[in-house]
Amino acid sequence: MPIALLGALADDPVLQLDNSSINAALAAGSLMRAFGKAVNGVTVDVVGVRPFLTALLLAPVAAAGCLSGANGQTSLVLVFGALAFCNSGAWLAGCKIIEGRFRREDWASCFSVLATCSRLGSMVARMGLGGLLAVLRWQSIALGSAPVLFLSWAFTTRVLLRENLGSVRGHLNVSDSDLDDMKVVHKKSGGDEGDSAESSESRAIRIKRMLGNRGLQLQACIVASASCLMALENMCPLLLKDLTSLGNAEIGMLATFFPAGVLCGVLATPQIYARLSTPRNKLAMELLLQLLTLLAIIMLGWLSSLGPNVVHPAFFLACLATAAFGIALNYYIKPGMHTLEFGEDCATASSILDGSGMVAAVLFQLTASSIFGDGGSWAQVLAIAALCVLVMATCTVLLFLERNATGVLKMHQGGDIASPWALGRKAPGALPGGALAVVCALRVAQTHLVMP
Repeated sequence: MPIALLGALADDPVLQLDNSSINAALAAGSLMRAFGKAVNGVTVDVVGVRPFLTALLLAPVAAAGCLSGANGQTSLVLVFGALAFCNSGAWLAGCKIIEGRFRREDWASCFSVLATCSRLGSMVARMGLGGLLAVLRWQSIALGSAPVLFLSWAFTTRVLLRENLGSVRGHLNVSDSDLDDMKVVHKKSGGDEGDSAESSESRAIRIKRMLGNRGLQLQACIVASASCLMALENMCPLLLKDLTSLGNAEIGMLATFFPAGVLCGVLATPQIYARLSTPRNKLAMELLLQLLTLLAIIMLGWLSSLGPNVVHPAFFLACLATAAFGIALNYYIKPGMHTLEFGEDCATASSILDGSGMVAAVLFQLTASSIFGDGGSWAQVLAIAALCVLVMATCTVLLFLERNATGVLKMHQGGDIASPWALGRKAPGALPGGALAVVCALRVAQTHLVMP
């Protein structure tokens, strides 16, 4: 919600905000989200899904009420940080549910559905909030979101979570040599949840080994670069406000073009990617999508350099949607598939990837804030975004070389499985609807009704 209201927040004389202070608030939100990833990843692995979701959905109710009473930059930064911390656990809970409730063959489809609901929620929320801005003050909208969030908590925990989703099927059990060979053993747990062998020391050892995993390190670099590009979604209202003559309501609704591009990406690219037969073809598709993103950002930077109210808004929107389409696969699908290979520790692995992405987004937004504070332009910010695409492409090639140098991962039963960064087989059966509904409802209600 704060993102959809950025135009109105910037115009509020009480808050006294400019581009520099708004980007500083966004950076604070990203920093708290990164901290939340580090904390919440281990938390959901330890306490389970149900109690974690209860806290995750109730805390934003109070934060939304506080947002309506924000009266300056400091209070706005605090509220953005609190909302971002809560937001950080949504995807981790989704990973935990998918890992524990779905077959390996269904993982690609699950993440495609999860990302689709995330993007649809973003588009609907932004268009709805943009329309409400035409008749309501932003404070009223923020206050009204609190009961909506409370109802989403009640529906998720009392209706969708009737089954026990807390237990999962296995955890990472690797030795140093296994990690060197990129072999992950997905150990099935046949005993109780509270097995005494699951000590804090063993968890710390597993986290240390995950951090030393070369594949995870390269994937983290890709996620970091993609996160910087996804930060443009938060900047869309400011870009349109600075370079066009659109009103706040129009900006709030037209800013949905970026999430619309991501939505098209998560709908189309995983299906094509899964049908490519060789790793080289998959790599070629990834690089082609990244080239598309690079060209769109270069064009956007050139258009922004022409000055305000010179270019029709449709050209900006087309470039934003194209750039968003190109990064969807690397931001949503491939990292999610990778983390599930770590079994019971999938939320921790996901928090490592997401945390690296959030830290990169913080640095990107702080850099943008510094550029605007020194009188810089959008062209300079977009030049940094183009550099992020080049970094992502380089790490993609290195990950491809690492993948083909180390061979295909093996399950301890002896069967071949897909690489965590290569989408594989078509799902043979229907997905369990109840658990998938929990994940989808969480992403729609939690992430995009009130989260930055």
